[in-house]
Amino acid sequence: METVPLPSGTVSFLFTDIEGSTRKWDAHPDAMAAALAAHDQIFREVTTKNSGAVFKTVGDAFCCAFARPLDALNASIDAQRRLSSYGWPTETGEVRVRMGIHTGTAIERDGDYFGPTLNRVARLMSIAHGGQIVLSAATASLLQSSTPRGVSFIDLGQHRLKDLSQPEHTFQVSGEGLRTDFPPLHSLDVVANNLPTQLTSFVGRERELHDLKALLADHRLITLIGPGGIGKTRLSLQLAAESIGDFKDGCWFAPLAGVEQPDLVPYVIATAIGISETPGQPIAETLVRDIGDKDMLLVIDNAEHLVAEVATLVRPLLVGCGHLAILITSREAVHVAGEQVVRISPLPVADREHLFFERARSVRSEFHVANSEMPAWTDLLQKLEGIPLAIELAAARLSTFTITQMDERLSSRLGLSSRDTTGAARQRTLRSTIDWSYQLLSDEEKRAFAYLSIFDGNFTLDACEAVLHAAGIENVEDVLQSLVEKSFVTTELEGAIPFYSLLELMREFSRERLEELGEVDPASRAHFNHYLTVATRGEKLDPKSRLDWLDAVDVEIGNVRSALAWSRTTDTRSAAEFGVSLSLYWQVRSHFAEGWSWLRQIVDDAETLPAIRMAPLLDRAAVFATMQGEYERARQLCNRACAAYEQTGDEVGLGKAIHALGVVEHRCGNLELARDSYARAIACLKDANVPRLLSTATANLAGVYIELDDLNRAEEGFAESLRLAESVGDLNLTSSILLNLANVEMRQHRVNRAESLLLRALEVKRKLRNAADTADALAMLAIVAAQQKQTSAARGHAAEALRISSDLKSSPLLIKALEAFVQIAVSEENYRPAARLLGLTEALRRNSGIRREAGISDAVPTIKAALSFEEFKALSEQGAATSPEDEVAALLASV
Repeated sequence: METVPLPSGTVSFLFTDIEGSTRKWDAHPDAMAAALAAHDQIFREVTTKNSGAVFKTVGDAFCCAFARPLDALNASIDAQRRLSSYGWPTETGEVRVRMGIHTGTAIERDGDYFGPTLNRVARLMSIAHGGQIVLSAATASLLQSSTPRGVSFIDLGQHRLKDLSQPEHTFQVSGEGLRTDFPPLHSLDVVANNLPTQLTSFVGRERELHDLKALLADHRLITLIGPGGIGKTRLSLQLAAESIGDFKDGCWFAPLAGVEQPDLVPYVIATAIGISETPGQPIAETLVRDIGDKDMLLVIDNAEHLVAEVATLVRPLLVGCGHLAILITSREAVHVAGEQVVRISPLPVADREHLFFERARSVRSEFHVANSEMPAWTDLLQKLEGIPLAIELAAARLSTFTITQMDERLSSRLGLSSRDTTGAARQRTLRSTIDWSYQLLSDEEKRAFAYLSIFDGNFTLDACEAVLHAAGIENVEDVLQSLVEKSFVTTELEGAIPFYSLLELMREFSRERLEELGEVDPASRAHFNHYLTVATRGEKLDPKSRLDWLDAVDVEIGNVRSALAWSRTTDTRSAAEFGVSLSLYWQVRSHFAEGWSWLRQIVDDAETLPAIRMAPLLDRAAVFATMQGEYERARQLCNRACAAYEQTGDEVGLGKAIHALGVVEHRCGNLELARDSYARAIACLKDANVPRLLSTATANLAGVYIELDDLNRAEEGFAESLRLAESVGDLNLTSSILLNLANVEMRQHRVNRAESLLLRALEVKRKLRNAADTADALAMLAIVAAQQKQTSAARGHAAEALRISSDLKSSPLLIKALEAFVQIAVSEENYRPAARLLGLTEALRRNSGIRREAGISDAVPTIKAALSFEEFKALSEQGAATSPEDEVAALLASV
């Protein structure tokens, strides 16, 4: 450590680290020791030369402080130039050092600094490459008027750093003797992930991070255990962020804190990773299949209340997914073979101070500990016992109390509550800390906090108002803001909308208070009524506004599920209404298995409901049974729905149920039965003012006529369906009908007309962010372009369709995209690759039970005529044996 005075106030920090040093130490320890000595000498010399100080070294990493940003910049440039020209040992090769510079305020104590600025520069440096110098926007701005001659800054854009905070605008230093040809930064934007942005920086636990990274390199299942509030979740997120460069298929975070139904565990994990359900296949099997050989990290957070279910899911994932690593946080181990259990300890004293100071300065920017407060300060830190949540709660009270006052008050609260000897000492201390802060709330805030325990996961201000009004609280915004400021409620932005939530331990504590009030039932009823309103809102919205509704349900899905579960145990009639309303969300979001699971249970619960309530439940359940391939059950539900609608005299409902029966028969390939059912449904709906339903039924009937090769009737049906859809302004339905009309035109070889319809449909589908139909339109456009010998455009359309269908993991869409490439190969007279690709698509159709559609049929005879029987057969068999994933990768690489 340097003996020169350390700069204070606004400081520019230069942090450095040798790239790949661990491997070099392992391979050539003697040569690396000599190289490190030269490295250290270079950094100490350039730092001193430029009026800086080395205040800390950690292994081969240097932490340097400068009073001026220009000095930090010059030191980094000097160091890089000297490092690149040095004669390094042959065994180690060139020692390449990554460097980060950031300017801000920091707290200096005992020859060391701490605070958010230090965290920021460390994470900035960590995303750089060896030989690269990166600057924060703050430093680059300060250097605008004093940049050395011949030096410039390359704008690298916004990057999320590995402290999971808001993005940092980042710049690279360029100049004579400096490399500029670097790969993209190692930021969170480069590798796929869903790691949530954090509003506060990660403090301390550097040793735990280092050890856990080493453990993660050798073990595929790690469980972090410890009491609530000890920081397991934050540590797991930081470990995932630090490790993101080690998993090429990403790091994925699946929180279970708000999940109460055990059977929802695999759905939560699938949603986190972005895996869609496969109709008829258990979701756990879909997870194993779709993860497959992907190299990824899965973080399962707060598993303690679902340990058995998590263990049941983790076992097949580890066996079936050879490159998947799993990190679990829990209060206890999950007891799966190969599990490495790591107990998370309280923060050491230095990290306790750092965390307290950082959180305190967000409350009081001028916070410091006076000499007269040092005894109370030391005593307070000891009482908080290094539990992060306890420290944050205490720091939040600095707006009201001094250090000495907090120490005195915390002592009295601990004395009252520590008589509970049933839990671990640290848990008793944490409960005491929460209870102490809770007792400082006003009576109104206490009541609000208790009622908020009814929420599972994120909730909106509207939801909060609905629940707190039931508690008799009127000034909801003020009370909620106060609870946020006092760290009882957390908040984050999802787009432009703020969402709120309670930490798990806070929720447990507040639930006890609600039970003490004896008001669980009114809180649950208010919670249910609000989310029933949210569910029913979807069908009332026009299609343009429905996307916002779907997104809102996604964010609050934990509350939606818990409200529906509550209604099943208390109010069957309300549960039926809720399930019927929510079916739109399940259907559009392709949550078919979950929707069918709920609706099947509600149907079983609701046998005694009157026909007027039972009928819509039955026809919705029939739709989801059909989607899951349970066709016989779907027929039974359709027939029961028809009988219920007939009993009530509801012709529109009867038309819906008969239409649902037609869909069942259509899926089963019973075209005549499907045709008759659709025709009956249209007859029921014809005289009612339900143009959207009538449009859907008419379009489906026209679809049957396509398969019966009656193209005139099909065209007439789609034209009528289009007129009805346009009359209600349903853009999604209208554009879907345009796709069907284009199909008719393609069958009749009217490619110009087909292209015009497809482009109109594609424009709408893109605006609506309907990915599946966008891929469908692109595949059809590719075929049309290929038929017109526009192969460049055809390849572009087909490649985009292939990317989307691969992302959606949709077999029908994937087949269509691949068949577009078959058509392209035929148009280019490349019949051998066309035959091989055709063999793959036919194998996929056989495996998934999907019949061949229009578009490709014309290409098949052409391919067969161009090749001998033996050659066509051999190429087809070769294609059938090809991995779809390999073929997709090869096709995309060729475009």
